[in-house]
Amino acid sequence: MPRRVPADDFTIQKGLSGGIMNFLTQLLQGFAFIPALVNGIEGLFGNKSGVQKKDAAISFLQNALAMTDAIAMREIVDPEKFKGGIGLVIDGVVQCLNASAWAKPGSNATRVQIAK
Repeated sequence: MPRRVPADDFTIQKGLSGGIMNFLTQLLQGFAFIPALVNGIEGLFGNKSGVQKKDAAISFLQNALAMTDAIAMREIVDPEKFKGGIGLVIDGVVQCLNASAWAKPGSNATRVQIAK
C-alpha cells in the first residue's frame, strides 16, 4: 500500500498573483528532463561514486530551476527540504531506469549508480 502523504504537504500559499503556478510550471519542466540529465551525468561521471554523480545532478538541476532566484522570491521557503525532494526525484528516476529495458543485461546500456 502506498504511503499516504499528509495533507499539509500539499498546502500552497495563496495570494502570490500567479507566482506559485509559474514556479510549478518551471518545476515540472525541470523534472521532464531528469532522465536525460541522469543519463548524461552517468556518461560524464561514470567512473565517479554514486554520491558524486547525485550531487552533480542535483547541482545541475538546481541551476536549471534557478533555485537561488526562487529562494529570493520566497517561492522556495525551505531550501534544504527542496534539495532533499530533488534528490528523491533523482533516486526515483534512477530506480525506474535501472528497472527498465534500458538497463537490461545484454543491452548496450549500463546500470546507473547514483547513491542515496
